[in-house]
Amino acid sequence: MALRTYLLLCAAAKLRAALLDIHRDGAELAGGSNNWALSGQHISTGRPIVAGDPHRQLEMPDMYAQAHVACEDFDVIGLTVPGVPGFPHLGHTENVAGRCRPPC
Repeated sequence: MALRTYLLLCAAAKLRAALLDIHRDGAELAGGSNNWALSGQHISTGRPIVAGDPHRQLEMPDMYAQAHVACEDFDVIGLTVPGVPGFPHLGHTENVAGRCRPPC
């Protein structure tokens, strides 16, 4: 095993142990979600900004998978939940960004 991989695994194990200690102490580790949108009137470029901030619990393995689908009609990249319809849950094209807010 490469030294870098070993060090990353050690760091992940320490983080996991620390999070488990926090959870045992009664801290809530639940998820949540925020969506943000700013009108182009408030942005120097005149273009609106859309942001999605899913507050996911620390999960191993992560529930999201990155996917990129491109064809003659569209080109989209984003994060999706394998096996769940609706691609992507968070993503963007060249001109549009968006996200699905739970529950979706």
